[in-house]
Amino acid sequence: MNYNEILQSYRESLKISQEVAASIVGLTTAAYQSREDGFIDPRFPERFGLLVALGMPIEKAKEVSKSGEPFHPFGDGINLLSARPQPVTETDKTIDLHDYEFDRPTYHISKAGLRNLEDVLRTIDHICEKKWVTTDHIRAFVLLATRKIGTPLYPQ
Repeated sequence: MNYNEILQSYRESLKISQEVAASIVGLTTAAYQSREDGFIDPRFPERFGLLVALGMPIEKAKEVSKSGEPFHPFGDGINLLSARPQPVTETDKTIDLHDYEFDRPTYHISKAGLRNLEDVLRTIDHICEKKWVTTDHIRAFVLLATRKIGTPLYPQ
């Protein structure tokens, strides 16, 4: 079963429309439909996030989101956009989100507040409320945060 079929099947098991699912995951209906119809095949972090946002248990979402994925599509998981400045960097104590387009101040996320997957998901939910945060920010944050808590999406 392809990821788009898994996404559609899970949504249908919840007995919700594509419009409702799109609202839950924070996409437009058209953007959600393009993922469910298979026109867009998102990478692992987005696959995982969509399923968890719809309520799939974390371990199950992690398992089914990996189907058909290359072992490590981001190389070492850090250098996502080598042609331009990195949207997310880390220090010993923080994971930092940058908005170079509008020159906003760096948004610091304390690593001390990231103890488990629930903390990571809570933080994702919070940073997704920021209008300037992109999928590149989310992907990089998820990779760094899950590595920090000892549950890396892609083992080293």
